[in-house]
Amino acid sequence: GRKEPAAPTTGQADAGPSVMEADLARTVAEQTDFYKIKTPSDLPDNLSWVNSDHLPEFANPNAKQGGTFRYYIADFPRTTRTIGPDATGGIRPYLLDYVAVPYVQTHPNLPGEVYAGLAESWALEPSTRTVYFRLNPKATWSDGKPITTADVVFSFYFMRSPHLREPWYNDFYTKTYTALSLYDEHTFAITLAEWKPDAVVRAGNLVPYARH
Repeated sequence: GRKEPAAPTTGQADAGPSVMEADLARTVAEQTDFYKIKTPSDLPDNLSWVNSDHLPEFANPNAKQGGTFRYYIADFPRTTRTIGPDATGGIRPYLLDYVAVPYVQTHPNLPGEVYAGLAESWALEPSTRTVYFRLNPKATWSDGKPITTADVVFSFYFMRSPHLREPWYNDFYTKTYTALSLYDEHTFAITLAEWKPDAVVRAGNLVPYARH
């Protein structure tokens, strides 16, 4: 049968102990109302998992793949950060917005439909304002390391942390999302403060940051 992935932990990344990892562990331990470490057996039995396999392709299948794209920006970038002070300059879209893959994305031609990004499937639970996601186990970072829920929890910690020096993101991630539940290395759930028709997009159109 299918081997169950290991349950997530808040332990140290492969690089070993660090100030960030210690602060992350402390934050998760203190903010148990938001960070919820669970097991696969805690998943609701009545979830209806869906994916985007039935959706039509919206790109030209005959388009040539690969190659080099050259462009310019109006000014030399002050930083190559994608978030934080001076990070909204002209280079950010080429480092994040145009290239990073979120958990799910809205379909450009079919209103109300979303297609898979890093998540291979998702499920909605309106009664608890929660959206569940299963990461594609084949998804990796550019260095080949797998994308897991360790990166998901780090990303929320990162966006909510005062160390980010980005009050807008701190406020948005604190007020928009009320809980993050981790079930195993590929399964997690995001609980929203408000439930709206576009809940799966509000919860899933997020780009994670690598924990390592």
